[in-house]
Amino acid sequence: MGRQKPISDIRWAFNTAKYDNIVEGFDNKYLLIGFNTKGNLIEVIYSDLGENTASVFHAMRCRKELLVLLPYGGIYE
Repeated sequence: MGRQKPISDIRWAFNTAKYDNIVEGFDNKYLLIGFNTKGNLIEVIYSDLGENTASVFHAMRCRKELLVLLPYGGIYE
């Protein structure tokens, strides 16, 4: 089992989201790509529970194949 991402990293990813969209084929499964507190891109998959609340069930370093979803191909300075 992998290491859990700190809640502070997940919250920061939501605050700095560069991509946040529903996953094709699902009603309430979203993919978010944002920065963690160290400035690295992470991917988060979550369900929207309403009232500014989400149920996160996946968070890890952003995979290279997802960078095409980002503006500028994920290159940020």
